[in-house]
Amino acid sequence: MKDTIRFEADERSILRKKGIVQLSGEIGCCTCECFVQDLLLLGGRKQIDIYISSPGGDVSDGLAMIAAIRGVQAKGTVVRAVVYGHASSMAAVILEYCDVRVMDREAILMMHGIREFQEGDIKNAEIEIALLHDLTRSQAAQIALRCKQSKADKQLQDEDYWCALLTEDTPHYFLSDQAKAAGLIDEVV
Repeated sequence: MKDTIRFEADERSILRKKGIVQLSGEIGCCTCECFVQDLLLLGGRKQIDIYISSPGGDVSDGLAMIAAIRGVQAKGTVVRAVVYGHASSMAAVILEYCDVRVMDREAILMMHGIREFQEGDIKNAEIEIALLHDLTRSQAAQIALRCKQSKADKQLQDEDYWCALLTEDTPHYFLSDQAKAAGLIDEVV
């Protein structure tokens, strides 16, 4: 077990030296902690490359990861993301906050509405629903902005289009060429 932990630490150290951060697997507290640490350590570089293959995961951890990306961007670092398997759910949202977005030809991008589980009474449910609407509007605005920058189809540049798409749990899949045409990525490799 100690050898496995040491190997993983050595792997991350090697990647960090090359300015690479990996986002793979389910987004949760452990993934978030490693991701944010790596970005904090690399924050002064000219460019950071994030390699993504993730089914998504926890919204609050994803928001912390987005905040870390914005933090290094504010210091002048260009954040380039490369999807090499799939970027689904929260991982797809994180992708949209990167400066340069690249997908492998065989990669898949998937978006759907935020899933939350609330506990408590009606008042708690109403508060959570309001929060979900705010988060959905914020994510829709970012996606629409990126589509505008890519000069995608007018419908895809509309924040209301993405709001409608992100308020339902139905998965919306984009193959790499479809994601590029939609303005969700900049390049297919």
